[in-house]
Amino acid sequence: MLEPATVKPRCHLIELPNEIRLQVISHLEDDQTTIFAFSATCKILRSLLVPQIFRSIPLRESTRSGGSIQALLRASYGQHVKELRYATKADDPGNGAGENESEEAEDILSSNSYDILGHLHRFPNLQRLTLTFEFDIANWDRAIFMFDQLETPDEVHRAESTLVWRKLLRQTFAALAANSPNISHHLKAFHLHKLPPVQVSVWETLPWQAFLSSFQELYLRVYGRDGGPGWHINTKQGICDFVPTLGGSFFDKVPCLTSLTLAGDFDCPFGLTGTSHDIETPLPLQPRHMPKLQSFTCNYTFIGRELVEFVTAHHATLEILRLYECYSAKPNSVLFGNTFSWAEFFTALRNAKPQLSVLRKLEIGETETLFDGKVRPIPFASENDEDTEEIRAVRKGLQEPCRRLFSYHCMDDEIGMAIEMVAENRAAFLKGEDQRAYDDLMKLIQDNISRQESQKGRNRALLCEETRLKDL
Repeated sequence: MLEPATVKPRCHLIELPNEIRLQVISHLEDDQTTIFAFSATCKILRSLLVPQIFRSIPLRESTRSGGSIQALLRASYGQHVKELRYATKADDPGNGAGENESEEAEDILSSNSYDILGHLHRFPNLQRLTLTFEFDIANWDRAIFMFDQLETPDEVHRAESTLVWRKLLRQTFAALAANSPNISHHLKAFHLHKLPPVQVSVWETLPWQAFLSSFQELYLRVYGRDGGPGWHINTKQGICDFVPTLGGSFFDKVPCLTSLTLAGDFDCPFGLTGTSHDIETPLPLQPRHMPKLQSFTCNYTFIGRELVEFVTAHHATLEILRLYECYSAKPNSVLFGNTFSWAEFFTALRNAKPQLSVLRKLEIGETETLFDGKVRPIPFASENDEDTEEIRAVRKGLQEPCRRLFSYHCMDDEIGMAIEMVAENRAAFLKGEDQRAYDDLMKLIQDNISRQESQKGRNRALLCEETRLKDL
C-alpha cells in the first residue's frame, strides 16, 4: 500500500489550464449529447463549449426551431455559428392541385425562417449554408408525371402562385437572394440537397446572381426517384430538359468557385447524349464554367465527351477529380454515341492538349446498392452464374493490389433504369485496356506530384537563401 505522502494529488478538470481543457474537450468531436451534458455541469465548461454547441445549427419549418435561432441571435451566440442547415418539406399537392389559378397558395415558409435566411450577415462567421428539400415526390399522387414538359416562364410563375411546394421553393430562394448586398465574406460553401427538378423564377434575377458570385464551394444534388410503378424520373422529358438549365441558373454565376460536387441520382444519372431514343440527360457543364475550379466530384454520371471536355478545359487549375457511382455505356455505343469506354476516357485525359499539368489526385469510387445505400464492390458475376474459368480468372486478377474493375451500365429505354452489365465488367477487366489506360493516366498524375514536390523544394531553398542574405 502506498504511503499517503507518495500519493499525487488529483487535479479537477476545471482547475486545469484552458489549453489542456480544450484538448480534453476536442476528443468529444461531434458527440452533441456529451457536449451538452458537459456544458450543463458548470459555467466554466459551458463558456468553453459554447463555440462547439453552436458551431452547426439546424433550422426547420417550425415555430420552435425558428424561435430558438432568433433567441440565439439575441443572445449574441450567432458569432459561433459556422454552418446553418435548413431543411423543409411539403405535402402532396394532390391530383388537381394548381388547377384553380385564382386560388393563391398558402405560405409554408414562416416569417422566422424568411428573416433568418434573408439576413445571414447576423452570423458573422458563417462558412457553410446547407439546404435540403425533403419532398417525397415519388409518393405524391402525380409523382414523376408532374415533369412531363419543361415549363415556360409564365407557367413557372403560375405554379409558384398556386402550388404550395412551388411557392415554398420561390420564397426560400428569394430569401437567400435578399442577402446579396450584405453577404458575409466568410460564407464560402453552399450545399443544396435533393433539389426538385423545376425552374425557380428567382434564379433569373440579379440578386440571385450576386448571392452566388462569391461562393468557393458548391454541392448540388438533383432529386431523382422512381415513380412507384417502375418508371424512373428521367423518362420524363421535363427532367431531360431541366438538367441543362442548371448551367445558366448556377454554374454561369459562380466565377470564384474552386470546389464543385455535382450529383445526379441512381434514378436520374447525368451524361447521356447522342442517343437513339428519348432518354437524354446531358451533363449541365460547359468548358467555360468555373475557370478557377480546383476540385471536381461527379456522382451518378455516364462518362463521355462532355465530361472530358469540361475536365480538360480546366487543365491549369484542376488538382482533384473524384468520380463516384460513374459508369460507361460504351458497349451500347450505337445507342449512346457520345459515351466513352473507360479506356477511351482515361486516354483522352492523358493525352489532353494542353496537358492536365496540376492534376494530383484521381479517385474512382465504387457503386452503391439501390436499397440500403451501402458501398459494394463492382460486380463481375451474377448470383446465379456458375463458377466458370472466366469468373475465376477475374477473381484471381483482383487479388493483385493495383488491378481494379470499372463499371459498365446500360440504360433501359422504356423505364429509364441504369442496369449494371456484369458480363461487360468481366470482359473489360480480362481485356485489360481499361487498366492499361488507367495506369498511364496515374503515371501522369505521379509525374505531376513529383514536379510539384521538386518545385516546393526549390522554393524552400530560395527562401532560405534570401533569409541568409538578409542576415549578412
